[in-house]
Amino acid sequence: MKRLLLLFTLMGVLFVGCNKTEEEPCYLEIDKESVSISAEGGSVDVVIYTNRKWQIISDSDWCLPSITSGKACKDGVTITFSAELTYASREAKFVITAADKSVIVVVSQAQKDNMVLEGEESFTLSSDGGRVTLAALANVECEVIVPEEAKSWIEVVESRGVERRDFVLEVAANPNYDMRSIVVRVVAVDNDELVLHYRIVQLQRDAIIPTVDKSYIVPFTDGVCVLGYQSNVECKVVIPQDAQSWITLTPKTRGLLDENVDLNISQNLTHESRQALIKIVSVENDALYIEFDIKQNPAPQSVDLGLSVKWANFNVGAASPEDCGDYFAWGEIGTKSDYSLRTYLYWEDLNGNDYAYDMNDSNEWVVLGNDISGSELYDAATANWGDGWRMPTESEVIELCEECVWKSDTMQGVHGVTVIGPNGNSIFLPAAGCYNGKALNNRDKYGHYWCSTLDDDAVYSVHYLYFGSDYYECSWDTRFYGHSVRPVVD
Repeated sequence: MKRLLLLFTLMGVLFVGCNKTEEEPCYLEIDKESVSISAEGGSVDVVIYTNRKWQIISDSDWCLPSITSGKACKDGVTITFSAELTYASREAKFVITAADKSVIVVVSQAQKDNMVLEGEESFTLSSDGGRVTLAALANVECEVIVPEEAKSWIEVVESRGVERRDFVLEVAANPNYDMRSIVVRVVAVDNDELVLHYRIVQLQRDAIIPTVDKSYIVPFTDGVCVLGYQSNVECKVVIPQDAQSWITLTPKTRGLLDENVDLNISQNLTHESRQALIKIVSVENDALYIEFDIKQNPAPQSVDLGLSVKWANFNVGAASPEDCGDYFAWGEIGTKSDYSLRTYLYWEDLNGNDYAYDMNDSNEWVVLGNDISGSELYDAATANWGDGWRMPTESEVIELCEECVWKSDTMQGVHGVTVIGPNGNSIFLPAAGCYNGKALNNRDKYGHYWCSTLDDDAVYSVHYLYFGSDYYECSWDTRFYGHSVRPVVD
């Protein structure tokens, strides 16, 4: 029994002695306390030395260790920390613990400088101008570069934002008839290789511009009316429905800038004038147009006064008896703004005396014949009216003076004379005056109406009907003056 007790006592002593063996002190070391990863991304290594189990604690979601825990590693264990590309600088802390020891590893990553387009890169504005916003995501300070040639119409008026950068540009109205465009750059202040490009396009000022008079008065005879205009848009011609019976469009190819529209005007067989507003309209914008006012005179009426010929009821170029109508130099069949020797078609400066003519030098005056009545080349009545109408001869004007009753009269506020024929019918002759050079003289005082007959005594002189309020006669005048024409018909 005593031996058994001794055995248990010895075993107890051995057990107690074994539990009292002291453990080796815990140690934890790392070869780096802070590491950096490049902005483009990559990895770095950290070596851990410890004699205990260890683990890594962190809440980082962008930098991940290759392993997060392990056993004692007296010879060291390599931990690799990895990260992807970043456009923002960042930092993460990793706490490594082993028993009652801990160390901290700091991993940092610098940003990669960058600008990214946010929104539109091309803007199209109307000719009225306005504002555009250039939007970019940027992690660097940046600025807008407007080309020198565009600074007169593009201005930076506002810059806002830190990460999202908004640059507001004010674009002035485009006064030109051509579109304009420019490329504006957003550039990093410290790195001119970091750049975004934005294209600004501004539409032209759409326009339709007449190149000729917008008001036409055409004779009753048929012909062509040319409407001239310039435009930078595609246009169409709009003829009112009620005028399509007498105005038609001549088909032709379209030019790029200068345009001519030829309108065929049919003969007016009525004794009433007619009128139409012709529109040249943008195909894409009905609000953009110009109007041409086309007026066509009525067909003249022949009035039988009981004489050898019938007289027209109004002048060439007129639309009514009181309308003065057009003015013609003798022998010319078209109107002009200057009725002087310099512009007269049928005089030549043979002597080189700068248009100072000699009344007696017949060589300088082109001979058209002693009487041009009925000539399509020289008779303004025949050329413009046709259909048997012609200028009256000297004898026919004398007949009008001697066989009719003349009285001063006024029609629709226009002064003139009423000429009453032997049969009681009458015509009204307005006191239209005459042109000498560019000046219209004696309007509402005197009437000057060409005869077709050249003066027998002087080649520069032509017979004409001349009247005032209390007299009338067949006189003579110089050929280049601008007189009225009242046609007759047999």
